[in-house]
Amino acid sequence: GCRIPNGFVVTSAAYRLHLLGETGEKLRLAVAEGDDNAISRKARAALLSGDVPDEVKDAIRRAFDALGAPRLAVRSSATIEDGPLGSLAGLFDTYLGVTGFEELLDRIRWAWASLWNARAVAALTSMGLSPLHAGQAVIVQEMIETRSAGVLFSRDPSGRADTLLINATWGLGEGISQGEVAGDLYWVRRSTGELIASETGRASHRIELSPQGMGTVEVPLPPEQQGLPCLTAVELARVAALARSLEDVTGRAQDVEFGFDHEDGLVVFQMRRIVPRRPE
Repeated sequence: GCRIPNGFVVTSAAYRLHLLGETGEKLRLAVAEGDDNAISRKARAALLSGDVPDEVKDAIRRAFDALGAPRLAVRSSATIEDGPLGSLAGLFDTYLGVTGFEELLDRIRWAWASLWNARAVAALTSMGLSPLHAGQAVIVQEMIETRSAGVLFSRDPSGRADTLLINATWGLGEGISQGEVAGDLYWVRRSTGELIASETGRASHRIELSPQGMGTVEVPLPPEQQGLPCLTAVELARVAALARSLEDVTGRAQDVEFGFDHEDGLVVFQMRRIVPRRPE
């Protein structure tokens, strides 16, 4: 009942190949620093300066050519992102509107390096873990622009029975997934798709793909959208049906990044099982 963007995954095995030799040794020396900021600075410099192995570069080139998308989304997915101690979702980097093979290769390196950003290192340290014991996969997808987008929790995190929670906004949903935009909130009856309660119409701007180059821009909402909810009752029911379907397939509650494109198609970008909140 939804569209999934075409794409490919640069697996965590490719990341580990990148760490062979001098780059991996630099990471081990960085970890000995002891200070999270110093570890992050030196480790990221090592990852960004190291040469991508030829076999990885060639495989990415073949996948890029086969995909044939004019603009790409590059999303990080760490092997320790969701686990028994909590979720690290939102700590790693995403790049939108990437064009061309060389820019893609550069953004993949930056996505690898984001496993070592200061917030991630601090969060892992608090759990008694190290990025040395993790791998970073990178999801490369065709870029799909959305009229409205956000995050679906197939079960209300507060525990309300037969309720799912949707947090969405006009435009692209990256601001929601990164925690930078408040967006609209919808509590929906999971079994029927009926709207229970909402907090909507708070947005004055939306995030769109930059018309020139990589990245996004913030633009004012047109007058006809200001003060209006970004999702209709029909769309909320479609998202609720998607939530039920995904739970049937996976057997567990899901945290889903979704959007509606400009032809009213429902798109799923990423999903992960709902896990306990990570320690502050």
